[in-house]
Amino acid sequence: MLKKDEISVDCYAGGGGASVGIEWGTGRPVDHAINHDPEAIAMHELNHPNTIHHCESVWNVDPVKLCGGRTVGLAWFSPDCTHFTIASGGKPLSKKIRALAWLTVHWCLLVNVVKFHLENVKEFQTWGPLIDTGDGKLRPDPERKGETFDGFILALTSGLKPNHPAWKEAVIELNIQHDISAKLKLFKGLGYDLEHRIITASSNGAATTRPRFFITARKDGNPINWPTPIPIEKQKPISDCIDWSVEGRSIFNRKKALAPKTLKRIWIGLDKYVFNCDKPFIAPIPFTKDDNSQLAAAFVMKMRNGCVGHSMNEPMHTVTGGGNHFCVVFAFLVKYFGTSNAKPVTEPAGTFTTKDRYALVTVHSDTYQIRDIKLRVFMPKELFLAMGFPSDYKHTHDVNGKKIPLSEQLKRVGNAVSPPTAAAIIRANINTAIQKEVAA
Repeated sequence: MLKKDEISVDCYAGGGGASVGIEWGTGRPVDHAINHDPEAIAMHELNHPNTIHHCESVWNVDPVKLCGGRTVGLAWFSPDCTHFTIASGGKPLSKKIRALAWLTVHWCLLVNVVKFHLENVKEFQTWGPLIDTGDGKLRPDPERKGETFDGFILALTSGLKPNHPAWKEAVIELNIQHDISAKLKLFKGLGYDLEHRIITASSNGAATTRPRFFITARKDGNPINWPTPIPIEKQKPISDCIDWSVEGRSIFNRKKALAPKTLKRIWIGLDKYVFNCDKPFIAPIPFTKDDNSQLAAAFVMKMRNGCVGHSMNEPMHTVTGGGNHFCVVFAFLVKYFGTSNAKPVTEPAGTFTTKDRYALVTVHSDTYQIRDIKLRVFMPKELFLAMGFPSDYKHTHDVNGKKIPLSEQLKRVGNAVSPPTAAAIIRANINTAIQKEVAA
C-alpha cells in the first residue's frame, strides 16, 4: 500500500483505465488525474469523484505545486502512442507528440517520485529521430531506430551524457537549456532501477489480447516484480462480454448491400468457425421453439488489415482508438430434415450457396442448416468489459448527464489502459516497500 503521506498521480488520464488499476492495486482512489481533453476528463470525473482533476496540457501542470511537498508514491504515465504504433500506416509523424514521454523525466527531475509505471505500444522501443523523406513530411529515420529510447532510459537510470544523440532533444523538451542543476541531474542519471517488458491484457484477466509495452521503475531499493501471467487455456473469452440479447441485422435483403470484402470475411469466418469447426460456439440466445430446433453459432469478425476474425472462445484481439473494427456474426441454425425443408440463403450474396449439402452444421450429433446470418458491430459496453473495466463503469454520459458521443466512447476505450493489467503490475510491486520496512 501507499504510505499515508504519499500521493498517486495518473498523468495521462483518458477514460480512466489506469486510474481504475491504481485504485484496485493500492486500495484507495487516485489522488490526481491530468488530461487536456475535456471529454476524457468528463468521463473520468464521473467514475472517479474522489480524484482531483486537472483539465490542461500535462506540460502546463507544475509538479512541484501539485505535490505541495508530498512524495509521489506512485505515478502512471501513458503518453500518446499514436505516433509510434504501426497502425499509423506510414502516416507523417509529429515530433511534439513523440516527445510526450519526456514528461516522465520532467516529473522525476522536479519531485520525489518513488515508483512509476509507463505504458505504451511495443513500438515505443523504436523511438528515434524523425527525418524529412523528401515530401516535407516527417518519418522515423530507419538508421537511428531506438536511439531516443536509449537516451530516455539512460536519463532515468545511470545518466545521459552530452555526447549522446538524445541529449539535445532531452534538454530542449525538458526546457532546461539554462538550468545547470537539472542538466547535472540528467548527466548523473535519476538512479531508478528499471525494467520493461511486453504484457498482454488477457494474461491478467481482460478479455482482449492487447499487447502493450510496460516500464516499472523504482528508487526505494526494493526489487521489481512482474505479475504471473494467467495460462492461455484459463484466459477470459470474449463471449463473456457479449450482450446476447442484441442480435444485429440480417445480411440479406438490405437496402444497401454489404461490401464484397465484408461478405468474403463472413464466408471465410463461417467456413472456419461454424461449418468446419468440431465445436462451433453456440450463443446463449433463448428461442421459443419447444423442441429446441433452433441455435445460433457466433464468432468475431475483424474488419481491418485483411483479417477475418476469431472464435468466441478466445480473448478479443486488440481494440484501438481509431474506430470499431470488430463485429459479431450470428449464424442462425435450424434442424435439418432433408431437402424438403431446405431453404436458400444466398441470392442477395453470391458467396453463399443455395444447395442443401452446403451450409450444414453438426452440433451435438444433430445436423443443422443456416436459416439466417446476422451481423452487428461490438457495442462500447462490450468493449469496455473486454478491456477489463468493471461492469458498472459509466461511459455513456458525463457528470452533467450529457450524452457522450459514440465516437468518443470508442476513442476512450480504444486508448485506455487495461485496468486488470495496471492493477496486476501495481500489486506485484506495491507491497515490497512494506516488506523492506518490516525487515529493517
